[in-house]
Amino acid sequence: MSLITILFVLVSALTLVTVVKLLSVSNLVNRVRGRKPYEITEGENNINALMCLFMLFFGYAIYFYFHFKYVTTGQLLPASASLHGEEIDTLQTVSFVIISIAYLLVQPVLWYFAFRYRYRKNAKAFHYSHNNRLEMVWTIIPALVFCSLIFYGLKIWNDIFSTEIEGEKITMELYAKQFEWAARYAGADKELGDVNYTMVSDKNALGMITPETIDSQLVLINRKRSEVLAALAAFPTPEELPELEKQRDRLNHQLKMVSGFKKKNETAKYLKGHDDIIIPSGGEIHIPVNRPIELKMRSQDVIHSAYLPHFRVHMYCVPGLATSFTFVPTITSQEMKAKLNNEKFDYLVYCNNICGSAHFNMQMKIVVETEEQYNRWLEKQQTFALAFKGEAPATKASPAPADSAKTDSAAVPAAAPKKVAKLK
Repeated sequence: MSLITILFVLVSALTLVTVVKLLSVSNLVNRVRGRKPYEITEGENNINALMCLFMLFFGYAIYFYFHFKYVTTGQLLPASASLHGEEIDTLQTVSFVIISIAYLLVQPVLWYFAFRYRYRKNAKAFHYSHNNRLEMVWTIIPALVFCSLIFYGLKIWNDIFSTEIEGEKITMELYAKQFEWAARYAGADKELGDVNYTMVSDKNALGMITPETIDSQLVLINRKRSEVLAALAAFPTPEELPELEKQRDRLNHQLKMVSGFKKKNETAKYLKGHDDIIIPSGGEIHIPVNRPIELKMRSQDVIHSAYLPHFRVHMYCVPGLATSFTFVPTITSQEMKAKLNNEKFDYLVYCNNICGSAHFNMQMKIVVETEEQYNRWLEKQQTFALAFKGEAPATKASPAPADSAKTDSAAVPAAAPKKVAKLK
């Protein structure tokens, strides 16, 4: 624990003690004056009423400050860089306008009523039981407005997920674990290989199922299981016994699962993972501009949340459940740097769900580039089969371009694909 943390805790504790003591002193003063604990004077009510008016103007000041600082200047969300981003931004704008109108109209009434109808000694209260017409108005109108917002949001959500996009999609996976991201690209067969959490090891961080990983995992499990059984046979202490029994049960379950993969002998199915490309944590995700990117997401340990703010992508990564999101990047990294006049800018994927102590630093860089740049990068990557064997990546020399304007990094990218017919 750092010195600053210790000082903060001490100051907080002393502040709390001071507040408690002041309240005790206030109670003693009231007793001396002969006041009952629950008695409130007219002067105190007037002060509270004036504070209500102060809160009205304070709330308005805060609202307009943040509105002009972040909303009107476009700082509420970063610049959109995906095909569906405009729809998301429009939905947000409509929602903010409606909520702002409601806030600006309701707040003066709320605080004025608190001020106007404060307790006064000689004031007479008028009993007004109800007004059916008024109650219907303030119930039905907000209900219709908020239902319209909900249905509008559902329409946009359905459009994003149920509309087919032109162009050949790139299928890839984001794999989350505390506190890092890894990625996997489908190989030449355009399909991601099978995975299972029981296959995860130091050499197979994503749990890929291939004939080689099955054999390797069986050797590893049997070795660990022999060590645990030997430790159990050596009369462990009562403190060690429960943990060893948990390890034994876990390894028995893992052995059963991996042996099941071996017995199935689905070679054709397991070979699909050979050409997958793994990007380990600390690496970079590369994607081409104006191509549909199908992101499949998994988690190894706890619930994470893949958040790509510039692409308006936000999806939970749940252990034992695969989620997915398809988007089309429309602005390359270089173009966004020029647009923002910031050479240090990078697209990033964040974790947007608090997952532990290092959650704040769970991110991975994304590079959006032209099709030619992406293909050159892809040629240099190592397939999972070669990486698992420990072989050097097979890099191919790129042929000399016939027309430099077509392959130059500053080349104008192809037009963004359009949404077409809905999937049935």
